[in-house]
Amino acid sequence: MTGNSPKRLLIRGVGPSLVKQGVSPVVADPMLRIYDRHQTVVATNNDWGTPLAAAEGQTVATAEQISAGGAEVGAFALNSASKDAAAIVTLSPGIYTVVLSDNTGVGGTALVEIYEMW
Repeated sequence: MTGNSPKRLLIRGVGPSLVKQGVSPVVADPMLRIYDRHQTVVATNNDWGTPLAAAEGQTVATAEQISAGGAEVGAFALNSASKDAAAIVTLSPGIYTVVLSDNTGVGGTALVEIYEMW
């Protein structure tokens, strides 16, 4: 990320909700991890509807906040009971890596989306 100030981002790892977009096969249970330049996990999510903190001090967005954030940036809605992954994070300028993995090990198509929020 560039600039001089932190940015608030919605980061989504979409698999199951791609089915309604006509995509298949999809990653059935994506896991989202966000790393800083020191390879430290700064945020993670597995199942956007039931977010849990990955690291001490991580602020976790609720499903309602993720839905509202998606609507704010014009993203398609995630299925309410899906195992898609999503997080809202505020990141300082720097280098980050987003990793989307498959908890099932089966594989398929998935989409990583990064939206700047206001």
